[in-house]
Amino acid sequence: MVLTAAGAAFLDTAREMLALLDRGVAAALHVSRVVAGRLTVGLSAATGGLARSRVLSAFAAAYPSVDVDLAVYDLAHPAAGLLDHGTDVALLRPRFPRRGWRSRR
Repeated sequence: MVLTAAGAAFLDTAREMLALLDRGVAAALHVSRVVAGRLTVGLSAATGGLARSRVLSAFAAAYPSVDVDLAVYDLAHPAAGLLDHGTDVALLRPRFPRRGWRSRR
């Protein structure tokens, strides 16, 4: 089968349109997979150090389109904003187990 001149002209445009459609579908799929938004992370004054930095760095690398706001709470607020919904998540210091601990006066 041989294309006519009109068919050959149409074929070039049809190929361009299909390529454009493929790029549109790929762009839509990419955008639908991106997690974006804002996350407020509560930090207890007792939570610090390397573990906190690693968690926040790993999150930033995994979700670059999420803006992270840090809210630091003192020891009077051990839930770091979770109870009053001031934060979305919080990094907290775990409680010490009481077994094996003795207090002295």
